[in-house]
Amino acid sequence: MTILRGNNHEATDYFRGTAGPELERLFRPIVEDKLESVGATRSFNNLMRKVDDVPLLSRPVFDLSAYVTDAALDGLFLMLAREEQRIRTDPLARTTELLRKWFGRQE
Repeated sequence: MTILRGNNHEATDYFRGTAGPELERLFRPIVEDKLESVGATRSFNNLMRKVDDVPLLSRPVFDLSAYVTDAALDGLFLMLAREEQRIRTDPLARTTELLRKWFGRQE
């Protein structure tokens, strides 16, 4: 009932909290493969080597794969939250009987 009566992205928040770590584990190898295949990893590593050559400048601790994976998941959950809000606020967005049954009760 907390999900049904909660804020406009309550289900998304719950999903992110429970499934987020597993999605990160599943997404990361795909992201790493794609970054490698388009040359982004090579370019990033080349840039970091140049940073190493600059006096008095230390290499920042930065994990490109983790950053891109996190950004991809942020985008996924953002779109999910927008759709959830639409379902909660727009009766026409409730396209299944289940959505009409549960989210129609709030009105």
